[in-house]
Amino acid sequence: MFERLKKTAKEKGYSLYELADKAGLGAGTIYSWKNKTPSIKKLSKVASILGVTTDYLLKGEENKVNIEPILNANQLYMKDKALSDRDRKIIQNILKGVLESTEGQERLKDRGYTGESDD
Repeated sequence: MFERLKKTAKEKGYSLYELADKAGLGAGTIYSWKNKTPSIKKLSKVASILGVTTDYLLKGEENKVNIEPILNANQLYMKDKALSDRDRKIIQNILKGVLESTEGQERLKDRGYTGESDD
């Protein structure tokens, strides 16, 4: 876990001391994680700053949610209000545009998504 955290921090342009400071942690706190497990609260702060999940830092895997079935559902609700078919299509198109954009592709690549099926 420590090595993954160190590598991710470096990729994001942080030293471990800078990362600890930004997370409001003591200077040696992150280094102490070489030998002990951090609290979820502290790890969550660090993960948030790095833009990754705690699962990624702990296990090297992201929580992946396939939103396609959700977007294709007959009814979508937000705050107890049903979205119209038109609104659902707009949301689908926005997401499709983000995923097809260069920036979206880079984000997916950074998270290890290749576009190939896991089957």
